[in-house]
Amino acid sequence: MGRRERPLDPDADPLQRFAFELRQLRSGAGGPSYRELARRAHYSVTALAEAAGGQILPSLAVTLAYVRACGGDPQEWETRYRDLAEELTSDRPDSGGPSPYLGLAAFQPDDADRFFGRDSLVEHLVHQVARSPVVAVFGASGSGKSSVIRAGLIPASRAHPAFSGHRWSCVLLTPTRRPLRQLARAVAELCGGEPDSGEPGWLDRALRHAGLDGGTRVLLVVDQFEELFTLCQEADERVEFIDVLLDAARGPGRVAKVVLGVRADFYGYCATHPGLLAMLRQGAQVLVGPMTRDELRSAITQPAAMAGLAVERELVATMIADITDEPGGLPLLSHALLETWRHRRNNTMTQAAYHVCGGVHGALAQTAERLYAEFDAGEQEVAQQIFLRLTTLGDGIGDTRRRARHSELATVGAPAVVSRVLDRLAAARLVVIGTDSVEVAHEALIRAWPRLGRWLTDDRENVLLHRRITDATQDWESSGRNPELLYRGTQLDQVIAWAGPAHRAASLNAGEREFLDAAIQLRNRQTRSRKRRALRLRVATAVVVALLAAASVITLRQRTEARDQHRVAVARQLVAEATALRETDPLRAAQLSLAAWRTAPDVPASRDSLLSTQAYPLPTRLLGHTGEVRDAAFSPDGRILATSAGDATVRLWDVTARAPIGEPLTGHTAIVNGLAFSPDGTVLATASYDQTVRLWDVARREPVGAPMTGHTSTVTGIAFSPGGRLLVTGGADSTLRTWDTTSRTAVGEPVTGHTGPITGVALSSDGLTAATSSNDKTVRLWNLATRTPIGEPLTGHTNVTNGVAFSPDGRLLASTSADKTVRLWDVAGRTPVGAPLTGHTNVTYGVAFSPDGRALATSGWDKTVRIWDTASGRQQGTALTGSTSSVLNLAFSPDGSALAGGDSDNAILVWPQRKTLVPAHTDAVYAVAVSPDGSVLGTAADDRTVRLWAAGTHEPLAAPLTGHTAEVRAVAFGPQGGILATGSWDGSLRLWDIATRAPVGPPLTGHVDWVRGLAFSPDGRLIATAGMDMTVRLWDVATRTPAGPPLTGHTNSVTGIAFSPDGRTLATAANDKTVRLWDVATRTPIGEPLTGHASVVRDVVFSPDGRFLASAGDDKTIRLWDAAGHRPVATLTGHTGEVLKLAFSPDGRELASTSLDKTVRLWDTTNRATTTVLSTGTGLAGITYTPDGLLTGGVTGNILLWTTDPARVADHICTATGAGLSDHEWARYVPTWPKPEICPAK
Repeated sequence: MGRRERPLDPDADPLQRFAFELRQLRSGAGGPSYRELARRAHYSVTALAEAAGGQILPSLAVTLAYVRACGGDPQEWETRYRDLAEELTSDRPDSGGPSPYLGLAAFQPDDADRFFGRDSLVEHLVHQVARSPVVAVFGASGSGKSSVIRAGLIPASRAHPAFSGHRWSCVLLTPTRRPLRQLARAVAELCGGEPDSGEPGWLDRALRHAGLDGGTRVLLVVDQFEELFTLCQEADERVEFIDVLLDAARGPGRVAKVVLGVRADFYGYCATHPGLLAMLRQGAQVLVGPMTRDELRSAITQPAAMAGLAVERELVATMIADITDEPGGLPLLSHALLETWRHRRNNTMTQAAYHVCGGVHGALAQTAERLYAEFDAGEQEVAQQIFLRLTTLGDGIGDTRRRARHSELATVGAPAVVSRVLDRLAAARLVVIGTDSVEVAHEALIRAWPRLGRWLTDDRENVLLHRRITDATQDWESSGRNPELLYRGTQLDQVIAWAGPAHRAASLNAGEREFLDAAIQLRNRQTRSRKRRALRLRVATAVVVALLAAASVITLRQRTEARDQHRVAVARQLVAEATALRETDPLRAAQLSLAAWRTAPDVPASRDSLLSTQAYPLPTRLLGHTGEVRDAAFSPDGRILATSAGDATVRLWDVTARAPIGEPLTGHTAIVNGLAFSPDGTVLATASYDQTVRLWDVARREPVGAPMTGHTSTVTGIAFSPGGRLLVTGGADSTLRTWDTTSRTAVGEPVTGHTGPITGVALSSDGLTAATSSNDKTVRLWNLATRTPIGEPLTGHTNVTNGVAFSPDGRLLASTSADKTVRLWDVAGRTPVGAPLTGHTNVTYGVAFSPDGRALATSGWDKTVRIWDTASGRQQGTALTGSTSSVLNLAFSPDGSALAGGDSDNAILVWPQRKTLVPAHTDAVYAVAVSPDGSVLGTAADDRTVRLWAAGTHEPLAAPLTGHTAEVRAVAFGPQGGILATGSWDGSLRLWDIATRAPVGPPLTGHVDWVRGLAFSPDGRLIATAGMDMTVRLWDVATRTPAGPPLTGHTNSVTGIAFSPDGRTLATAANDKTVRLWDVATRTPIGEPLTGHASVVRDVVFSPDGRFLASAGDDKTIRLWDAAGHRPVATLTGHTGEVLKLAFSPDGRELASTSLDKTVRLWDTTNRATTTVLSTGTGLAGITYTPDGLLTGGVTGNILLWTTDPARVADHICTATGAGLSDHEWARYVPTWPKPEICPAK
């Protein structure tokens, strides 16, 4: 039992009242446990419990997650939250004066009266500076080194005895991108005029001849010295800057002392300068460490005391405890003090106020996140661009703040919006706005605000490139827009490609856009100039009229070409966007690919991108629910899909039409958690958070009788018995209940045993056994007849178990868990089957067996669905994607052709399961074949099995063919179609009767090592096999005996083999880098080996007319040979990985190749050019042509059927997605080009 919550008094204060109301909301939702809330809300138990604890103000995000998990109205509660925050903030008198705390802002010399806690360190630093001409102050980011220098050392230089004998003037600067120019400007303010900084020793002379009397010395402070290494890109300038500083400190007049404030992780960078290294070795350095408890107490209490404020003793102790051992935590403490002061009660800073603002560890993030949440969408985009520009990304070092000019930020959005956002950021003390520039108030914000951290890590390489563009733009503008500084050549091409996607182009400010436009215009002018010069030479003798006419034609052509180039650029931009999204959001990627093809069907990249969508199963997305979709179930006939959701409704969908059937079923008053069809499909049962179970007449879409009640908390799982008479439910009250569906009454007493809420229920196919999952981390089996547990709980999961499912034969049970694993259990023995299934990267949730029991589907919070082979426990192919959030429960259609799942973004996704022949194989598929009549497909894989499939329906034909004891790497149909041959690494050749799926005789053995390839002679009388033993063997099909001795000559493994169409010649490929031709009749070599490949030759094939031979190699090339003349014809290049397999089209006009570079390439055999590139996301191996396209096998076990007709693919995408890009989406991606008709109405 969980610990009782602390009692609340809603009349005591606003915070307790708000927490009390949250608890009431939870109670009204059935009183789910905090573990259950955490599962629904995706926040920790601690965060949710604290939200209703009445001691701190939770974040808005946590509050709304709590509310949604309890079925509350988020809009209503957001209003309540903001009212409470305003009430808490306003519950204090007007201070009438400034805050005694600075927040993130660094202390300045004028803040010395508010600077406490560093007396001993300042004293040490003062004496060190008095003794040494140069002193470096090192400290971690957030250690307070800048404040020590500015509010400690600089004021002390005016009055401390150690500095007596001279009057001290201070020059304070930070290096920026141009440290020498910054130094000159700073000295100019002191000297009354900018010195000539081009001569050696200029700084020392300037300080000595500046009109300072002999008693005046200069304290030259360079704070944030690390900017020299992070912002200044010129190595020579960095060296000169340090030289100038050292010369001034050690010059003849010794008029200056230099103090450097350096982040500790840049210590090594300082040591790269010999002079600075020598100074450091002399001990001229001060290390700023953490403050002691007494120093922290002084820093907390003394500013308040000076302002006439009291600080609760408990608050002081809490703050000290929170900041102790917190690296770089002083700015977090300072910000927390500022926010606590803002939330104080009367004149007292209280612990409650400290918790309201989030404390040391949450105040800064809470301030930033709260302000960000208050921005509208346009302001949020501007804020993101501002913070990205105010951060320098470290390479091997931490990210640092960056100073940006006003002009750089002014055009990242509408000027009024930028100004408004900057003003609000400055008011919140998150940024500091100077006369010329803006910067983050402190680098602690970069570390402490998770959202900013995600912005910086999610697109790091692109942010780095963008910063280089920014720097180049500033250099260009500083030089008076010197065209010599514009990008050119490949550098310009790279930036244009980077700026192609709409969201990146939008991130450029006006100056950067002008910089790129100027570079493009310069290139265009230079190109036109070259063309004009060439034109003048060609038409020098033409008459003026001819010149004018030609010019007119050229102008018209240029306009046409410019528009065509724009159209092509738009298509390429859409392709780039699609490619970036293909793995994570295949639906949107497919829509973008289709849009690219509609825009420019003549551009190969558009066609390739469209055809490549076939490699990613596209889920159909059904929309209509307004809450997360909790469960899905197909009717027994597969015609209806039922879904339940957090909007308290159930929806019925026509599977064929992909459309809702009537209005939603309403009646439940809270989230509908689960549902199940009766075996005859006439009744639908639903389970809800409102603690009830309801029955519905499917045909009439009406309730059947009153709700069934009995559970005392959320009903979480539901299942019908095989006969439909009984219904079994599980609940968060930890009970399992059985109901009579005719009388709608409970059968017997509730069954107990779990020590936590039940999260899922399943029934075996015979109806005798129930299985349950639970928050107590166990799975239990129950005898339904006796309503008693079967044996002890099944243990092994290390966190909450979320769901269970029986295999159709009842032998296996699968369970999912918050420990990110899936487990299989032997039901009879109640023992684990193999190791846990791993692959999901977050909580696993949904679980369903395919109708034939060979595949298991699981889903999780990692937004994926994974398919597992139940025999081997291995994942089938790649994960199914398409959801933008957590995928919850799953359901296979009765025929196994579809898999449905609901997600947390209120969508139902239906993945087709036949396009990729799932389940296919559990390991690489290196060999595929099609029967002579095109009706049967054959696949052979490293999982030691061979499978046959109906080409029309993609259904498997019976069980896999087994018998090989090692990887099967070769498969071929006999020319007459009745026999299938397979070759394996077990060294054997096997023949199979296709009609009976039975072996034809025993295995044929003779090779002493792997069989790597095989081929039937055109008349079907012979089979040739290629062996790892460097031999080729011929076999008589009728007698199943060797047809003569082996063919020898290769000096390494033989990898590929093919008969010529007339059957007279045999070609072989080998690891010895050669291709050999053999006379079949005489079993002798024909001529010399064909050489040219630079590495292993993987495959060899004849063209259908026998004129050409093609070979594929690890050298990433394909070579074409004249088969009769035994000479090379062409070398095809383009693959970036090893080329594995080849296939000619039946008409010989096309050659297909697969590669480990994850592409299929189609080549025109006439002009030897690539016509199509199909990208798949995984390496490809086997390939063959089918009557309507291509069949490929992948290294992950996937098998794909391809069409090369883009119109068919376009129709499929329009059918699956319902439509192309909307007008709004098109404008977001391509604002500069009219939208084509993407999915024409039919």
